[in-house]
Amino acid sequence: LAARLQSASLQFQLSDGFRGNAAVRCQTGSDALVVAKLLQAAVTFQAFRLNETQPDLAKVLGDLRLNQADDRIELALTIAPSDLNTLIQKNSLALKF
Repeated sequence: LAARLQSASLQFQLSDGFRGNAAVRCQTGSDALVVAKLLQAAVTFQAFRLNETQPDLAKVLGDLRLNQADDRIELALTIAPSDLNTLIQKNSLALKF
């Protein structure tokens, strides 16, 4: 899968809630389509899985926007300040290994 990627960039803004953007460029348009479908499936599955135990985080994942055009994929995620506070208070954003 990583061989299909050519470049990527991430941007995060925390001034008013959370805003994250990612842009991925693949080698071909068909590679971008495959990667976009896999990313969308992974996010949808994770949101479904978390719906019972962490509905706030599941909602955030459900709000993620993914667009694919030609060899590019763009992801955008915005979390309102009140939702971000809730996620932080519930420790929903902690990485657990």
